[in-house]
Amino acid sequence: LRADGTTFVEDHTVAQTDTSELVCSVRDRSVEQEQEMALTQFRTLVETLNDPVYVLDETGHFEYVNDAFIEIVGYDRERIIGASPTLIKSSEVVDRSEDHLGRLLSSNGPDSEQFEIEVQPAKGDPIPCEDHMGVLPYEGESFEGSVGILRDISERKKRKQELEQTNTVLRNIVENLPMGVLVEDAERDILMANDQLGETLGVPIDSEEVIGRDCATAAEEFKSRFTDPEAFIEAISERLEQRELVQNEELHLTDGRVIERDYVSYTLPDGEANLWLYR
Repeated sequence: LRADGTTFVEDHTVAQTDTSELVCSVRDRSVEQEQEMALTQFRTLVETLNDPVYVLDETGHFEYVNDAFIEIVGYDRERIIGASPTLIKSSEVVDRSEDHLGRLLSSNGPDSEQFEIEVQPAKGDPIPCEDHMGVLPYEGESFEGSVGILRDISERKKRKQELEQTNTVLRNIVENLPMGVLVEDAERDILMANDQLGETLGVPIDSEEVIGRDCATAAEEFKSRFTDPEAFIEAISERLEQRELVQNEELHLTDGRVIERDYVSYTLPDGEANLWLYR
């Protein structure tokens, strides 16, 4: 019991002197107990997470890992605790991780860093992961260590690779179609176009350079090729608003030619998109 009436957890130590006198010492364990409770709560929390969690001490060695971490790396807890991250990472990945830690510890550094790594399990191929790294709370210059959460991104990387392969195939198809093709996303940024588009409209178009450009701006630049420029722009706005299939729409060019345009709305994984075909 303190003088102010509050209570605290204490340790009693009793020792006997050479003259048979008893000496009793009292140590306040309140702060230590609070830290132990916080650590227990932390362990309980991370053990419920599905993602692998690790804690490195101030020397950069594993101090704590949860069950999900053990499962992904394939080592026993006894083998991991006290080991260097080189147990599951290449030296290049370890160096890169330390660079990110250095940024966290800088005076104007962020609260956390997120970066891709490869984890080398005890058996099998390397596993691509995202490492969400932070620094354990500390005072002054007394660095206490770091904490990280790993997220297996194997499926995401696989989907990205498949999407890139699909885009390559689609691009090859688009480039060889006997008509002008333009694809734009919901923000009207051009995703894809072919060289035939420029030939059909009678304007020089580099299919690579137009990617990422604003389609509305491009339409304003091209409208002078049509006998009724404003009708050309208005029709585009109408198609985008209605998002209904339109085929064989006739457009008259100033050079006397009449071309046809199709409009197709469809959905991409990231949102809506628009396909324009000119022939």
